[in-house]
Amino acid sequence: MKIPAIRSCLGSLKRINAFVLVPMLASMLLVVQPEPAWAKSSLSQAELSRLIVEEAMEAGVEPELALAVARVESNFDPEALSHAGARGVMQIMPATARDEFGVPRYRLYDPQTNIRIGVRYLRQLLDRYDDEALALSHYNGGSRVRQKDGTLAVIPATRDYVNKVLAQKARYANHSLVLAAKQGRLEQRNRRLAQADLDDFGTPVTRPSHRVLHPVSEAKTASWVALDDERSDLVRALKSLKFKNQYRAISRPMLDDF
Repeated sequence: MKIPAIRSCLGSLKRINAFVLVPMLASMLLVVQPEPAWAKSSLSQAELSRLIVEEAMEAGVEPELALAVARVESNFDPEALSHAGARGVMQIMPATARDEFGVPRYRLYDPQTNIRIGVRYLRQLLDRYDDEALALSHYNGGSRVRQKDGTLAVIPATRDYVNKVLAQKARYANHSLVLAAKQGRLEQRNRRLAQADLDDFGTPVTRPSHRVLHPVSEAKTASWVALDDERSDLVRALKSLKFKNQYRAISRPMLDDF
């Protein structure tokens, strides 16, 4: 083969390699592109604990349970990373953050986002199983709490985890943050009860503090008093039912919450 022909073949090979290699290199760069940097958290453990209690009260989760999960999962470390890839204070898996809450993995190192997801995910599991041990087992080990025969049981590999969390929950039950949060919520509820009444459909409505009564006969007055007593009993029953179930239904959080 003549030298010009050889040079022409080599040039063609170079052009082919360029067409093949450039897209390959570009795709590799896209794959290994680093996640956006997230500033290291400067929150202390006390501040993280306060944040956990606030999120738990908002979601209707016992604050001592949320604190116990954070303690056992990461010891309140916002930068914790497990061998399985779980991240942050509440050790959230990226797939859970993405699929359940629409949050990208790099945001799991933000303590508030991580704690909010963890607490709300725990609320979902408590509602699903109506059993604390099963909810904790799923939180730690996935959905394998449902056995092949359809029954529910704590995953054996998570039993030690469940016991640790429940032990920590008992410890945190008397924590000052927990007691203060519960006392504050109780006082707030009592104020609402004192200021609110219920209409015939159980809806809270504000009533004037002073009611003007028209003069009536003594017989009518006695019958009205009896009727008011019966109505008061009904109102108290409806109020009790309403506030007993006020935290049972937690809707799927919107992306704006994060």
